Amino acid sequence: MMKKIKLHLFALCATLVLVSCGGSNDDPVFNNTSAVYKVVLEASGDDYTAEAIIINPDNVSIIDETSNTDLKQSSVTEYFSGRKVYITSKEVKVISAQGIILSKSKSGAILKMTVYQDGKEIYQNTVSVPDSENNTKSIQYTNIKN
Repeated sequence: MMKKIKLHLFALCATLVLVSCGGSNDDPVFNNTSAVYKVVLEASGDDYTAEAIIINPDNVSIIDETSNTDLKQSSVTEYFSGRKVYITSKEVKVISAQGIILSKSKSGAILKMTVYQDGKEIYQNTVSVPDSENNTKSIQYTNIKN
């Protein structure tokens, strides 16, 4: 129960960081072009908890390609296992994605995120847990430039 609370707290904090914008001179610069984005998250290992968080403030619906379901919302926060594929239903200017994985198993767990823009791979990263210091790790992608 405690690990779920920590994971939700971490997800909430990460989401707030991803979508908040200050009124300073360091305001984020958004991509000037629109594109269809696909986010692929792959989790594997023993006894893990994985969560996906996808946000697009353009209010464009996200499709869960894994289940071929239009989620009819512009953001997703859900636990998953195995492989999940999300795609924007049409072009967006801004997208942020985060994958979180938690495992205390000695054999560990791995989370991989791949992001595609108009079908072209633009980002890939992989993390594994646990390590000497952490049972939880995350991967983030955003096209917002600071």
